[in-house]
Amino acid sequence: MKKRINYILLLFMFGFACNRQREVKVVLSDNVIAYGDTLVAELYVNSCDSIINYRIFIGKDTFLLPIDEERVCAIFKSVGRKKGINQYSGDVEIVDDYNKKEYLPYSFDYFVK
Repeated sequence: MKKRINYILLLFMFGFACNRQREVKVVLSDNVIAYGDTLVAELYVNSCDSIINYRIFIGKDTFLLPIDEERVCAIFKSVGRKKGINQYSGDVEIVDDYNKKEYLPYSFDYFVK
């Protein structure tokens, strides 16, 4: 009986965790970098659904970001070649259990001195 209650409680907690508001969290190695240094951005999504693509938009082009399977995040690296504020945006494509696609937008910026 105790195992059944624990199992039901676990399923309830898992279901509650998966129904949270989805968002993309961007973790930057630093907000300010020197000219010629490399910025590393890690993108995390709090979703239990299948994540298909992490995309970033640069100018009129769209690029897919590589995924680090150990840390379960996408990695973006950029070398500071343009002084001032550099801004990037993109989206994460997610498919739920009902094959419904959802796109979660994100953006971040950093300063090159």
